[in-house]
Amino acid sequence: MAEILRKFEIDQAAMKKGEKKPSSSNDAYLKPSPLRDVVARCEKNWHEQTLRSAKCGNVAMQTLIGQMLCSGYGAAVNVKEGITWLQKAAKKDQEAFNMLTTLSRTGINTGPPTGL
Repeated sequence: MAEILRKFEIDQAAMKKGEKKPSSSNDAYLKPSPLRDVVARCEKNWHEQTLRSAKCGNVAMQTLIGQMLCSGYGAAVNVKEGITWLQKAAKKDQEAFNMLTTLSRTGINTGPPTGL
């Protein structure tokens, strides 16, 4: 750990001087990134993992991907696709059914009620 911190300090000093001298193969992990970029990558990865699980039939992940799509979390807002996932999950999940009910009360067309 001390070695990694030392390399980080060397890299930071080199960056301040305008030098771009890599000190190790771990440089990609040591270089600072704006927090918004880090968060965006995390959201995107979470969205992709959730979508994979939803496609495999995980009802909880179908509900979650529906929420993520409706709110634009980890991907662009896509209410139509989000509702499709929530409708699929609502057949087995009360939470998804409740979300569809809430969306329809706000004036969003969620289609005919299906579910529990």
